[in-house]
Amino acid sequence: MSDTGHLEALSSSIATLYQSGDRKRLLIGVLLSRAEKRYGAGTVNAVASNTGISRQSLYEYQKVERFYRAPGMSARRIIAEMPNLFYSHLRTAMRFKEWEAAYDALVDASVNNLTADGFRVRVAETLGKEVPPLPLLKVEGPFWQVMNLAAEQMQGRAELRVELVLREAA
Repeated sequence: MSDTGHLEALSSSIATLYQSGDRKRLLIGVLLSRAEKRYGAGTVNAVASNTGISRQSLYEYQKVERFYRAPGMSARRIIAEMPNLFYSHLRTAMRFKEWEAAYDALVDASVNNLTADGFRVRVAETLGKEVPPLPLLKVEGPFWQVMNLAAEQMQGRAELRVELVLREAA
């Protein structure tokens, strides 16, 4: 198979992982790091072009995967050891700048079964930073269903801020 064929197969695998949700995002970083060694610096651009996933997101997945590389450690191993954590936990823990401190925070998050949002608050408090507001409601689905559900749930109690992430329907 040619390099182009390999990059298309890689792109297809990454698109599938991307649609599988937060837990699989880490594997995207692993695949990109490996592929970049083989195909060079243009790998992320090629995958972004082939999948429609932003280059910024792809670089972020790689950055998270690389942050946790240490002797005998990897982001994949952390997720395997602490199955109640997700990619979002690992990304948030990077705010500690040192992987040892990040790892300790992840252990705490796992032991206390913190959600990604709860962990975000804990990290901000630990670092003495402003605590980010938590979303009142998170929903995914077809746009019209999301808007109807949000309107029903909120019933005038709060302002509705919508962040749209458009994906091709399956």
